[in-house]
Amino acid sequence: MATMSNYCKAYPAERLRAFHGWREQTPPLVTPGPDPSEPPSEPPSGDTAATEAPEPPEEYYYLHDNYTVTASVFVDEQIAFDAVDDDWKQFCARTLEFEVPADALE
Repeated sequence: MATMSNYCKAYPAERLRAFHGWREQTPPLVTPGPDPSEPPSEPPSGDTAATEAPEPPEEYYYLHDNYTVTASVFVDEQIAFDAVDDDWKQFCARTLEFEVPADALE
């Protein structure tokens, strides 16, 4: 049965991949891009800019209170990164500004 951690936070995959020791074991959660069946939106009248390409889907991972990273909200499924050491914890604190709220530790 899947286990939920007390706390997790979603981050764009590119931010986590910036860690020098990142070794991705599972692909990230991918948010759907624009609906291809929808007609493209028209630029505001008077706008002569070319129509821009649609935004690509975004990739996310979940960073859990035990510093493991998964592609789902469950701490024990779809594990993407679990090489937790002091360097990783410092990266999470300094670069990602990740902090587990005190009430999540109770």
